Amino acid sequence: MIRIDSIWLATEPMDMRAGTETALARVIAVFGAAKPHCAYLFANRRATRMKVLVHDGFGVWLAARRLNQGKFHWPGIRQGSEMQLDTEQLQALIVGLPWQRAGCGAAITLLSLLPLAYRSIAANCLLWQNRQHDFFSRPRPSAP
Repeated sequence: MIRIDSIWLATEPMDMRAGTETALARVIAVFGAAKPHCAYLFANRRATRMKVLVHDGFGVWLAARRLNQGKFHWPGIRQGSEMQLDTEQLQALIVGLPWQRAGCGAAITLLSLLPLAYRSIAANCLLWQNRQHDFFSRPRPSAP
């Protein structure tokens, strides 16, 4: 099993014809170095293919993934040239799911901006609207 301690994503597209040496050169150009036990992800311009280069401490591994339908949710270059992902985000990314809300980035830290009294008023208004909707949506008895 290959140990991966950190996962890095390059936002700029890479030519998927690149082999191991070209991908390694790209990792060094974008990230500065290929550190042991790190995975580096690249996608093509259309974000339908992805390559992952992993340095395991002894050598490098290069894997490719292609989606038959849809595309990977790849960030734009405007968000910087590199991003760090956690394991849950990587798992969502490789199956084509929106990964930005997966992992520790999806933690709920604030329940509501409204004070408790306003929340109960809002809940009562919703309850009243639902009851009103139920009253008007009931079938009316037909006349004899």
